[in-house]
Amino acid sequence: MIWFFERAGVEMRVVTRVDQRAGDYVVEVEWPDQDKTVERYVEYDDFNRRVQQLHIELLERRWVQQGTPTVLTDGWRGPSSSS
Repeated sequence: MIWFFERAGVEMRVVTRVDQRAGDYVVEVEWPDQDKTVERYVEYDDFNRRVQQLHIELLERRWVQQGTPTVLTDGWRGPSSSS
């Protein structure tokens, strides 16, 4: 899934996905003025905690989510999905 956030006219995005080859859960954060960060998690619970923590951090820093998350073409629906 891809989440877009905006603050003061600047955008950033968070991508969550599964690396099918490695079997890892991946969180990619693309800040407007920094290199992209990539975090990998073997355990779903660790991945889910990180995504929830990141969302809280963004809100605390006054980033505003823009629209609804976009589903990636590989079918991964993200940590909040029921499947």
